[in-house]
Amino acid sequence: TETFERGEYLTNSLIQLFDEPRDHLGLSVPNTSSTSFMKIFEERLNDSMVWIPEELFLKNDSTRISEFLKKYNSLIQMKDFQKLFSFHDINFWDSISDMFTQMTFPPYLPYLLSLYLGYCDKFQYEKPKSVFMPSEIDPQNQILIFACKKFNINTIGLQQGFFSYSGPPGFFHDSELHSHKFGYPFPSKYFVWGEPSKKILIELGWPESSLEIFGHTYYHDLKKINQLLESPPYSKFNLDSSKKIILFPTTE
Repeated sequence: TETFERGEYLTNSLIQLFDEPRDHLGLSVPNTSSTSFMKIFEERLNDSMVWIPEELFLKNDSTRISEFLKKYNSLIQMKDFQKLFSFHDINFWDSISDMFTQMTFPPYLPYLLSLYLGYCDKFQYEKPKSVFMPSEIDPQNQILIFACKKFNINTIGLQQGFFSYSGPPGFFHDSELHSHKFGYPFPSKYFVWGEPSKKILIELGWPESSLEIFGHTYYHDLKKINQLLESPPYSKFNLDSSKKIILFPTTE
C-alpha cells in the first residue's frame, strides 16, 4: 500500500493488481487478541484503501439470538446428544460439557450470530462482487462465507501453507462434509500455489471446479527481485563485492 511497507498479509500483492485500489473496500477482522495487531489497525486508518471494522456489521437482534440459544441449550441437554461423546462405553460428556456451555457466552455464539445477521441484512441491499480472504477457516470468515453463499457472492480463499496428505488443516480430511449443511463451507474459488496442492485437495474431496492454480502471492514480485540481484546494492549495505555472500531470509 502507499503508506507502509509491510502490506496486508498475503493479499498485498493482489491489491496492487487492482486497476484502482481506491475502488475496493477492506474488511478489518480481528482474528487474534494479540496487541501487536493494534499497529496494523492504526496503519489501516491512513491506508490508501478504505477499511471498515467488522463492528459496523454487528446486528443487535436479541430476539432471534435468544431463540437460537434456547434451542441450543435444549440440544446439549438431550441424553442422545451427550451419548455422541462416548467411546467404548466411556462417556466424556462430563469432561467437555463446560465447553458447550461456554459457547453461549457473548464472545462466541452470540457474537457470531450477530455478525451473520448483520452481513445478511447488509447484503440484501449492497452486494460486493467478490470477497478475498487470506484465512477461510477462522470462525469470522466461516460466517462471512455462509452469508456470501446465501446471496450468491463469490468468495476467494488463498493457500497459506504447504499441503500434504497428513499436513492440511483437519477440515480438509472431512471434505465430504462440505456438502452437509453443518459442515465447513467451501470458498467459491480457492487459489493454490501449484499442481501438487491442487492434486492433494482433489483427492481429499475438494471439487476441482473450485480450485485455481495462482502461484504464491509472495513471489509475484520475483522479476523485480531478480532484476535487483543483477546489480546487488553492495554499497547500500556496506558489503564487500569481492566476497561470496549467502542471503539468509528470516520470517520478519
